[in-house]
Amino acid sequence: MLSLLTGRRSPEAELAVAAFDRFRADLAGVLSRCGSGRELGDQGFHCDLALASEYAVSSAVPMLAGDRFVNCAS
Repeated sequence: MLSLLTGRRSPEAELAVAAFDRFRADLAGVLSRCGSGRELGDQGFHCDLALASEYAVSSAVPMLAGDRFVNCAS
C-alpha cells in the first residue's frame, strides 16, 4: 500500500493516498459509480469490478522472477 512506503511522496501520490483513505470503506460502490466502472458494469464485467474492489484479502506477495511470478510471502 502506497501509504506504507517510506520516502518523500509526490503530490500525485499524496492525492492517491487521500482518495483511497476516503473511499476504503466502500471501494465496490465507488468503483461501480465512476465512469470506467459504469462502463465495465454496462459491458457485463461485474466480476472484474468485484475483484478490483477487494482489499487485503490475499496472503500472496507476487514477485517477478525471470519470466514468471513467484510467491515471496514468508
